[in-house]
Amino acid sequence: RELVFAPMIAYFAIIGATCALLWFFHHRAWKRTGQRSDVLRIESRAAAFDGLITLAAGFGLLAIQLLRDGFLAPVAPVGDSLIVIVLCVTVISRYIEDFKSGLGELAGVTARPEIVAIARRATRATVAGDGGTLHDLSVTKTGRTFLVVVYYEPAKPVLAPQVDALTRQLERDLQKKIRGTTVFVVISQHGRHVPDGPKDQKNPEQ
Repeated sequence: RELVFAPMIAYFAIIGATCALLWFFHHRAWKRTGQRSDVLRIESRAAAFDGLITLAAGFGLLAIQLLRDGFLAPVAPVGDSLIVIVLCVTVISRYIEDFKSGLGELAGVTARPEIVAIARRATRATVAGDGGTLHDLSVTKTGRTFLVVVYYEPAKPVLAPQVDALTRQLERDLQKKIRGTTVFVVISQHGRHVPDGPKDQKNPEQ
């Protein structure tokens, strides 16, 4: 049966307006968080993308209807199916990418390289002032927060209150650059990858 285009135009207009409103609300919420929430950013991009493909489908179907007696006559009988196939091929990779990105943030993933570089620069000056060595640093992003783990080797024996003071200072420094940051200081001579120590020699009498 042939498609009835009159109600379809109203449908595409309503869906397009809905996507525009969703984009506006998600984008405004993302701005209010200081552009720190990748989930909100993904939602706003997805709403905008949904609106674009809705408009593309509407214009495609309208073109087939208006030009079905012209140069689109050979594909007019299956034009709606062709549009669906083209849209599916176009969007499937995008939706999979956005899903993986959002799921990764909820589960906790390594922050983007530029964020790690900012954290490293903000941390290095404070650690150097304390006289110790910064061996390694990791930055994990979960939702709107960042967890920074600093692997630090002090130059002299330290007490727990001194480590706590260093942690608070690093947190203050990082908050100026990356809001929503929590810092853990790990006293280590090596960093994340601690080499195996010398193996215990077996007692020959055993």
